[in-house]
Amino acid sequence: MALRIFLAASAALAAAVAGAKLVAQQGTPDERLEEIRAAIEDSAKSRPRLAPPPIGKPPLQVDAPPVDWAEARRLVQESRRRDFRSATTAAVATAPQSTGGVRAASPSALPNLRLPEVERAEIPVLIPATARILETVQVIGQPDAYTAIAEVADGVDMRIAGSRKRLVLERPSGARASLEKMRSARPPLPGIGARYVITRSESSTDLSFSRFNVGYVLSLICDDPRNDVRCAEDDFITELASSMALLNEGAGGEE
Repeated sequence: MALRIFLAASAALAAAVAGAKLVAQQGTPDERLEEIRAAIEDSAKSRPRLAPPPIGKPPLQVDAPPVDWAEARRLVQESRRRDFRSATTAAVATAPQSTGGVRAASPSALPNLRLPEVERAEIPVLIPATARILETVQVIGQPDAYTAIAEVADGVDMRIAGSRKRLVLERPSGARASLEKMRSARPPLPGIGARYVITRSESSTDLSFSRFNVGYVLSLICDDPRNDVRCAEDDFITELASSMALLNEGAGGEE
């Protein structure tokens, strides 16, 4: 059985902004957005293969499964019902209500967002639903992928990338077992219902999950990643990933 691994749509962006703050750059927001788009498009240009697969060994395949928009809208409706129940019982509530889940957000209400970028994406555009992220988020959209960058808090920036394209690996028994072990070691994201994996590098802390036949990678970039618990520990990034805003609820046609 083949293993399908979603392509990391954030790789080109990470290379383009390596060694610099994602949102604290010089220039206007539109100029920064165009610079990032140019870097992504340049990295996507075809290049000759230096080492083609040996004869008899198939190359890696890429497929793009259909997006499960019905499931995305179901999660939004589920969050709306939960919010309604919370509002009607707020007067007698004895504990804080959960904010996890997926909620629709209007991109036209977000000050730094360019609506055509969101409309260009044909997959669910998810971003963590905190006030500062919503105020500062910028999106670069493509038909099968998107990347969003924003400020999270003082000393922390974020990017989230989604893609429905994935690599198909033949006979990946060892890789499959390792990946499933990492996913099963944690409970699903509250309100999202997706298994996830957290990894760390010198540049970021990354949380990866798949939902709606789309792969997502949420990355945090801290000024002091080793000593800042928001990057050094799992709780902060897991909480961010558990409460998402969907910026294009009306995309994908009707159910």
